[in-house]
Amino acid sequence: MNMPLITALLFLCAGLCALAVQPRPCAALRRVRPLRAADAGLSRLCARLSVPLLVLIAAAALFARLYALTAVPAGLSAEEALVGVEAKALLQTGGEAFSGALTAQMDVWRTSQTGPLLSALAVPFVALLGPTALAVRLPMALLHLLSAAAFYGLCRRIAGRAGGLCGLFLYALAPGLIMQSRWAYSAQALGPMLVIGLWLLAVSQRRRALYPVAMAVFGLATYACDAAWYVLPPFVLLLTVYALASRRVAPRMALPGATLYLLLALPALLTLAVNTLNLPGFTLLGVQIPRFGAFEHAGRGPFAPYDVLIRGSDAFDAMMDNGFSFVRQTLLQLPEEENVTSDLFAMPNFGLYQLFLLPVAVLGGVAYLVRLARERGRAALPRNVIGVLAADGQDGAWWLPCVACALLLVCMAGYGILFRGLNAGHLSMVLPLLILLCAQGVIYIARRVPLGGALLCAVYALGFALFLGAYFAEYAPARTATTHYNGFMEAAAFASTLDADEVHVTSNVYPHENPDMAVRVLTAFGFDLPTADLLGQTQGQTFAGRFSVFYPESQTIEPTPGTAYILRGSDAYMQDTSGFDSRDFGDWCVLWVP
Repeated sequence: MNMPLITALLFLCAGLCALAVQPRPCAALRRVRPLRAADAGLSRLCARLSVPLLVLIAAAALFARLYALTAVPAGLSAEEALVGVEAKALLQTGGEAFSGALTAQMDVWRTSQTGPLLSALAVPFVALLGPTALAVRLPMALLHLLSAAAFYGLCRRIAGRAGGLCGLFLYALAPGLIMQSRWAYSAQALGPMLVIGLWLLAVSQRRRALYPVAMAVFGLATYACDAAWYVLPPFVLLLTVYALASRRVAPRMALPGATLYLLLALPALLTLAVNTLNLPGFTLLGVQIPRFGAFEHAGRGPFAPYDVLIRGSDAFDAMMDNGFSFVRQTLLQLPEEENVTSDLFAMPNFGLYQLFLLPVAVLGGVAYLVRLARERGRAALPRNVIGVLAADGQDGAWWLPCVACALLLVCMAGYGILFRGLNAGHLSMVLPLLILLCAQGVIYIARRVPLGGALLCAVYALGFALFLGAYFAEYAPARTATTHYNGFMEAAAFASTLDADEVHVTSNVYPHENPDMAVRVLTAFGFDLPTADLLGQTQGQTFAGRFSVFYPESQTIEPTPGTAYILRGSDAYMQDTSGFDSRDFGDWCVLWVP
């Protein structure tokens, strides 16, 4: 999408929100016969065609998430390769690659902890398809598709049939969620898991036995990424207290549900305690509770000698920078190259498509608060009215999931304030709740402003079409997923056909701050090496008997017979390549002595 269109959409959404909260102008528009007739006719048409519309939206979601899944984004990142390597290790040995045991988090990059959930989900796909890009990316895509169906059910139980259709429409066509579903980054599995858990929570209001199942899903979601360690435990605690105090859930279900969550999340919680309090690691019932020696865990923030708010200022500064970037590039239309690219959802790119709905999300949040405030007077309604609402999925069953979403947002906000180092992966968990608020905002506008909801949906669909056209273009995915390196798998396949005794692979795999391990992971995946071959000794030393890490900033290539190099294109430009034959593969090239 281009910036002028995003700006127009932003002001359109803000204008409709401002109009929707003005009773007199809305009433005046309702008195205009053509508008009122068109609005009523459109409502009847949507109600009559609800099933075809549902099928059409589902087809768009399938296409956007599964089309050319292995080709877009181009290449494979070290994080994605790690998912495949770990899935293979779990399949072959029953433990993760680096410790040989089951762990709550994998200490791989020494700067962030990668959750094992996505690797566990990829095990059957790796067993069936082998260590391929499809086997790595397909679990995430299917998880997001499952969460789309769950989101529809959640919105229907909160806002009725029209709310369910509107929520699915916004969720299925959301560019941020489409991008997340197409590459295997462990933190981006957290959002879909939360949506599935919230849907089960909503269903449990009528089927009480599903409440512990919802708690079990939240327990498993704890292993998506380290952000879940701080968000989910207080959320489950607050939710349990509320469920018991409000009697929305019987104690015979609430307490077993909380216990089940605690049992499933216990290894992660113990890992958090060990690394926060500098305790030694240990093993519990076959599960290793590791002590990350080279990584200062974010959980130490509240116990640090300096002010928590000072520690959180890094995240605040990042969000302020993104805000200024948003103003410069979107509202003032300054050239993109004059500004630093924002980190949070790559705001100068497709993330802005979601941001223009922020006014609608705020309006939806206010509408939810008003609805909650009016709940007490609802018991006085006649039984026949309550029966009509119940038939449309809007009886009291909406209350618990709505409060749960609010509690979850509070816990996420607390995490954002207390800890630094926030990135798009961590904040991806907020996007489903943002879309939930957007759905309520669109419904509110549709009820107040004739054809206002239709106008919002039309421009959203237009933005979706423009997004898909740009995203599947040749170079656009590289701008939104810069950790992907196009051509490494092809370069590895070609290098394996050479008569080379040694293959040196460049360490230039930014942004990981442990390039030695990133290179080993990529190489092990690209050459389908046994998991044990990852555990070479020191940096630069040959591992797997054939491969070693090459450091272009301090080493030079040598045209030695029997030696090949797999380098980034930028590395090759800085080296003397005379005496080598070469072949390019996307971002990579292979050099060898003929």
